[in-house]
Amino acid sequence: MAAARISVLTDIKCEGNWMVAGKLPGELVGMYEAAEALSNTFIAFGMAIDGGKDSVSMAARCPGELQPVRAPLTLVLSGYAPVPDVNRVLTPDIKRPGESVILLIDPSQGAQRLGGSALAQVFGQLGDACPDLDDHEPLRIAFEAVQELHQRQQLLAYHDRSDGGVVVSLLEMAFAGNCGLDILLDPQNIGELFTEEVGLLVEVQMSEAHSVRHWIQSQDPAQRLRCMEVARTRRDTLIQFRGNLEGAVTGSSSSSSSSSVIDLGERAPITLTVDMRDLRAIWEETSFQLDALQANPICVEAERRACYDRRGLMYSVPYTPKRTDAKKYRKTGSRTPRVMILREEGSNGDREMAAAFHLAGFQVHDVAMRDILAGRVHLDAFQGIAFVGGFSFADVLGSGKGWAGVIRFRPEVAAQFERFRSRPDTFSLGVCNGCQLMALLGWVPGRFVRNESERFESRFSLVRINPDNPAMMLRGMENAVLGVWVSHGEGRAIFPAGDRPDIIPMQYADDHGQVVSVTGRNRGYPFCPNGSVDAVAAVVSPDGRHLAMMPHPERTIHLWNWAYLPEEHRRVWEVSPWLRLFQNAREWCDKQAT
Repeated sequence: MAAARISVLTDIKCEGNWMVAGKLPGELVGMYEAAEALSNTFIAFGMAIDGGKDSVSMAARCPGELQPVRAPLTLVLSGYAPVPDVNRVLTPDIKRPGESVILLIDPSQGAQRLGGSALAQVFGQLGDACPDLDDHEPLRIAFEAVQELHQRQQLLAYHDRSDGGVVVSLLEMAFAGNCGLDILLDPQNIGELFTEEVGLLVEVQMSEAHSVRHWIQSQDPAQRLRCMEVARTRRDTLIQFRGNLEGAVTGSSSSSSSSSVIDLGERAPITLTVDMRDLRAIWEETSFQLDALQANPICVEAERRACYDRRGLMYSVPYTPKRTDAKKYRKTGSRTPRVMILREEGSNGDREMAAAFHLAGFQVHDVAMRDILAGRVHLDAFQGIAFVGGFSFADVLGSGKGWAGVIRFRPEVAAQFERFRSRPDTFSLGVCNGCQLMALLGWVPGRFVRNESERFESRFSLVRINPDNPAMMLRGMENAVLGVWVSHGEGRAIFPAGDRPDIIPMQYADDHGQVVSVTGRNRGYPFCPNGSVDAVAAVVSPDGRHLAMMPHPERTIHLWNWAYLPEEHRRVWEVSPWLRLFQNAREWCDKQAT
């Protein structure tokens, strides 16, 4: 919650879900004590629970067991609050390797209790004293301090001191930021490294570390709130332990910021060195072993190798993304083109698709197939159709086949769709399930079958838009390399009828923006998420009016939709580059009307 710039702390509301074996001796006493502590905390913060659910019969007797099996007393809290600007959210990945430091804001006043910690679990123990919130006020001050620094744009990244303790949280920040760290903690101090007491980790510019740290500590006149430098970022991938340097950055309160940054080589000898990539491989190993049990092992191994030294997605946008100029359309007096967002039972993504076309200046209509079957809506009234994604008829007959059957096996409906396709002033866009449908209807070449990985793929991938392609919705976007969501189980493009087009409008790309080679056994995985022939991500009709793609541009229409967006793009782009695709359709419709 602290990572988002929310309205105010007292606006946070929570949903509380209690689970307890209430019929067993002593359990309700524990629940009462926990509820009392929670109530006192919320009163101190000015917060409240406004909903939730209680499960107080979490015990069962099993054959052969003398004692009932019980669930531990558990409270799950989900918080929510107004966020004035959804783009103002901090993420854990380190943003400025080699130029920043990581500060630990510690409201626990230095407590290092290890009971119930991940470290204790690794050694098969429970421990004794558990982390607790002994004093509410330092946490409130810490939260509001982070919010203020966020508003001043002095924070680069944020992470909680959570499962595994501060050392695990630091490593997670390094894993996501693809960089190394000089960790300024004593590797022999187990409590300091692995306690899961409440704590907040923030990345700040090295040049601002002095002022930020002292400002945070000045917010608590009682001096209960600790703030210490725990790591410095590195441009390489080395993780080095250099010992505890608390106070080294700022020196005395009278020291200047220019003299506060010390030479680690002189004051902090290296006690342990390891490559971040090796630690990240260990961290991900369990996931890969589970993947190998449920997916194509060849693809799993390919992703394991690719992930070891991935450097992040690299985008290229040879045009300037801009908002739709509504005034231009009002001045020309052009009639607003109508686009149909068509869905079937089991479809999804229709709202995102409607929003994308609305942002491009279309008059958007939500239409279900039953509206067409009943004659309530006719395609002649529209210039565009967007076939949305999802799982029409749960894909029980194969992806898109049930939807295609509804159209093709009703002669009057099939004729209506064929007339629409043949009209020179119409266009269509099919995404995911809609792409599979358009291929089955014969509007675009190819077929889409089960992914090479043999599982459903949901990931943020790179695509390259090729030059000289006829797709009118991709005009002006040639040679762009963009991130986009993919979410499908049958997205592998094949061309069994020998109808592979000479020009492919869009192909999957690797981290460097180059088209993926799918000649190996792994078919380009994970960069090509489905193993498509020639890494095909989209196909188009010869006249360029009907475009079908497996990726979801409508789910990447806002900058905050992007799973990964480096600072250099976030600062420059006014809107998502994918909006251009929908704006092209609007401009094309206007030209058809003149």
